[in-house]
Amino acid sequence: MKTRKIKTMSLGLIAITVILVILLLSGRTLGGEEIFHWVLSLANLPFAFIHFFVWLRTRNPVYLMTFPYYLFIGLTFLPPVHKLKVHLVFAILAALFMVPFFVTLIKKKINWRYREVLELAAKPVEGKADGFTNRPYPAGNIDAAEEDIRQYSHFLFREMIAYPLVEKERIILVIPKNMWSWIFFVKKDYSKATHVIFENSGNVSVKIAEDEYKAYKDELTFDHLCSSMADLFIKWFELFKKKEDEKIIKELNDI
Repeated sequence: MKTRKIKTMSLGLIAITVILVILLLSGRTLGGEEIFHWVLSLANLPFAFIHFFVWLRTRNPVYLMTFPYYLFIGLTFLPPVHKLKVHLVFAILAALFMVPFFVTLIKKKINWRYREVLELAAKPVEGKADGFTNRPYPAGNIDAAEEDIRQYSHFLFREMIAYPLVEKERIILVIPKNMWSWIFFVKKDYSKATHVIFENSGNVSVKIAEDEYKAYKDELTFDHLCSSMADLFIKWFELFKKKEDEKIIKELNDI
């Protein structure tokens, strides 16, 4: 049995799920079938927009499987569409996209990798020699071309591992708890976020934010945790350069 070092799931996600279920049930019970269909439709259509926009930003083809499912299931239950001949077409398309949609979910292809990254970074860390400090950690130097770093950052973004912020002399790889807040430009300031920096010169540094440090069940030796986080991203960079990025995904999926 694997020992987790990260605390259990945030209550926020559970609360949102419970609220959606309550809305669906209350719509059916209090408002009848039509209100239920409105609620079901309006619960799915926003996700169609979200997943389409995520595809535009990341160019991850997986979202071309999830976006149509949310769109067609939303249109299928939209009451004004019920009387149209196209209603049956939407229902058939929703059924067709349902299989790849659930395969995508099961294979974790659209998961934010926040928890997995934190778990992998903490895996080799033992002891509690020192606690959190609000400073960046210099993690050494790698032999890397600027173009290699840029392509690596695109891969990490496409796979929802990190959000890249490109500057003239470096790329900041933010590891956000909520990837959508960065994709939709709600957040732009990385100074208080956990991130790994790859400079064009090859220098690598890490900053682990207090929120992420508190996400662990126990205090961990902070310098060792920062070093392990850097080693993880450097190892992945080397795998990416060798075109072995499937090993990165496997390591994340195995958590």
